[in-house]
Amino acid sequence: NTSYDETSEIKPDSVSDDEYGKTTLVPGLHQYLNVALFGRTREMDLTLLADLRNNSWNKLEARNLNRISRFTLNMRLRTHEIIVGDFFESMGENFIQSREIGGLKYALHTPDVFGANSFLYFSGFGGVVQPAISIGDHQLDLYKQYETAGQFRRWLAAGVLQGGVNGKYALGIKYLWAKDDESSIEETINDPITNRVLGGDFSLYFWDRNVRLFAEYLVSEKDTIDSEKFNDNAYKGGVDFSYNTFKFILSYQKYGFQYFTAGYPFLETDRKGLFGQIAYAIPRAVSFLTDFESYNDNLDNIELLPTTHTNIVDFGVTTLLPDLPELSLIVGLRKDLSNELLDQEDQLTKTDKMTAKLEGRLGVNFSSTRISLSGIYQDLDDKSLVPNSEPLGTKQVISSLNFYTSSDQFFFISGGAVY
Repeated sequence: NTSYDETSEIKPDSVSDDEYGKTTLVPGLHQYLNVALFGRTREMDLTLLADLRNNSWNKLEARNLNRISRFTLNMRLRTHEIIVGDFFESMGENFIQSREIGGLKYALHTPDVFGANSFLYFSGFGGVVQPAISIGDHQLDLYKQYETAGQFRRWLAAGVLQGGVNGKYALGIKYLWAKDDESSIEETINDPITNRVLGGDFSLYFWDRNVRLFAEYLVSEKDTIDSEKFNDNAYKGGVDFSYNTFKFILSYQKYGFQYFTAGYPFLETDRKGLFGQIAYAIPRAVSFLTDFESYNDNLDNIELLPTTHTNIVDFGVTTLLPDLPELSLIVGLRKDLSNELLDQEDQLTKTDKMTAKLEGRLGVNFSSTRISLSGIYQDLDDKSLVPNSEPLGTKQVISSLNFYTSSDQFFFISGGAVY
């Protein structure tokens, strides 16, 4: 990237792409430090992982700890586990899901605490779940690109306590607290929030654990800086049946319009209905998978919003033949249909959309080389009533090619392309 004008004060985000090309190439030398250390005794396992990076654009400094991609110290001692640094947590999308936390975690799993086959599990963790970003900060890995929106540092702490008897029942309670640090940045268009989530769950097992009845209920509270509070709930209950290579899950779920958890802020809320999955596999031959959803939105019955009923079904089949290419075909349909409604200007509005999807994947292995090819065709038929506009139907085709090859355990090449 030697042709970049180092004297320019322009912020490329304000320039069209045909005048300025964004790049990940940073001039000068880059420094990388990757550490993976493992230790084991008869009673303890110890792991240290670190990934640190430094260059002229994103300098590794005490005030710029975002350049530390990962630093994790994990210690396991019999039934105890302690993590210091960065770790991921997943305990369900209603509570916390795939969230990276920089802080501290302690977990305890005690068997036979109430008698034979009983257990008690506790997990408590806390730290930074969202780093502070100020307007004008350097964007990571994009040269001469600046942040245009501020983000508060968000602290999160949570705890889970669960107990029961293996193969018979399990009961649990969970709590989450999160708060934005107002002093972490000077300017942003977003209000700082405080979030609390409290919930419980239980499972009952029958027929040698082939049948599980489950239920979960959570309440959330979200406070903003102007003392506005939003309270709502989420719950689900259903049955999970498994036998050999057959599996069936059916649940009734609700995600309230104002329900919020900082453990998974991307949760799609304002929906209630049935969700299910059916899977079956013939070993060394073929597997089948069907997912389906049927739900309504506008749970608060807001008069100015239509109520939309959504039906989704996906059916897929994958070959499992030994020594032959793996082939997957997926067919999907989605229907969104709402009631007719007059808007504030007395114009009729209605949602009426049908989406059809066809997806194919092919994977081939040649010794230490793997090639995968995928393609998706999607057709959106939109017959909605949109005031002062026409519905937008679209057709899309997306394809990709990826490869991976390795000559030995120390050298590999991978790459791909998307159209």
